[in-house]
Amino acid sequence: MATFLGFHQAGVVGAALATIGLLTPGFFLMLLALRSLKKWEKTLPVRGFLFGVRPAVAGMIGASTLIYMGMSVFTCRIPWGALLSGVIPEDFQLRPGALLIFLLSAALLYRTRISIMKVIFASAILGAFLCV
Repeated sequence: MATFLGFHQAGVVGAALATIGLLTPGFFLMLLALRSLKKWEKTLPVRGFLFGVRPAVAGMIGASTLIYMGMSVFTCRIPWGALLSGVIPEDFQLRPGALLIFLLSAALLYRTRISIMKVIFASAILGAFLCV
């Protein structure tokens, strides 16, 4: 939103400045947090905090995966209520091209040390050809 408003007000320079202004504080706060984590990671309170945070982060990543699959791999949002009752709605269908891209991307990221940006760009190109 900041980039859009910056562009709307001052063009490309405004977009760049608004984006930098938005991201810079968080970047420096993360640097500070990582430096502190390295210093305190062996202490009991920090270990306890991380013990609780890790499953929550894994759950959020899993939930976001399902949400984005509903937006890309399937033709509509995942109708959990209907699926759990054994009914598959008529408009709920699989997009084979998108499923192929999802599986290839997951396999590449899991099995190799390829850059995630390369996978994103390759997926976008594949999507342009397979899912049109």
